[in-house]
This record gives sequence, C-alpha cells and structure tokens, in this order.
Amino acid sequence: LRNDSVIQKAFRLFQMVKATKTKIEELNNESLFVWREMMEEFKKRWPEIRKKRRIEIHVNSLSIGEAKRISMEKFMQRENLQISRLFLLRDPNVNIVYVSPFTFTNDVLGYYMKILQIGDIEEASTRLHIIVPENAHKFPSHYS
Repeated sequence: LRNDSVIQKAFRLFQMVKATKTKIEELNNESLFVWREMMEEFKKRWPEIRKKRRIEIHVNSLSIGEAKRISMEKFMQRENLQISRLFLLRDPNVNIVYVSPFTFTNDVLGYYMKILQIGDIEEASTRLHIIVPENAHKFPSHYS
C-alpha cells in the first residue's frame, strides 16, 4: 500500500510539473504574440511618430554572458561605446535620456557637448540628459 501511495504522489507531482511547464510556455507565447503585435503597430506608425517630439531613453547594455563579462577588461567602458547614440539629437524633435554605467567627469561631459555643438546640434545641453543609477557604484563592475 505504501509503494502505491508513493507512486501516486510522484505521478501527481509529475503531472503538476508538466501542467506548470505547459502553462508557462502558453504565457510566454502569449507575451511574445502581444510584443510582436505591438512592434508591428509601432513599425506602421513610425513615419508619423518620427515627425513628433519624443524622448528616447538609451540604456547601455551588452548582451554578453556573465562569465565573459567577468573576465572582460574595461567592461563598463565597452558598454559605454554606445554613446554614439547621442548623435540622434540631430533630429530636432528628439530629446535623449542616456543611462550611463558611470558618472562622467565635467571634462568628458564638456567634450561631448563640444562635439555635439561642432556637429550643429542645437540646444544639446537642454535636450540631452545623462543619468547614472543611484547605487551603480555598489554593484560589481561586470553587471550590465
């Protein structure tokens, strides 16, 4: 009688795990479907959207596995190579919030502002906002 009970419990557990995995897969598929629909709608509306004023938020992130990030030299600096996105300010309808992995010195910030000025980007200092996560210094340098 005990063996039957153990087998029944194990089988019920197996069924529950299988049902849970199926439900998770269904939810993931549903989320993916919704995301794809949203992206298609965005693509259709992009010509209209790009004519209006907008704020673009740029979060630096390299899609590299943790083991590789840990061993990579100057990971945050490599991640920050995406700073070229600032030149999207050429579009006068764009304001940018740039999330940097570290605080820029005044010299570096001045350097970028000067480059934007030389590139004839108007009002860069009022249209570009560089922010750093408040507790960024508390995280290991390999966090993305």
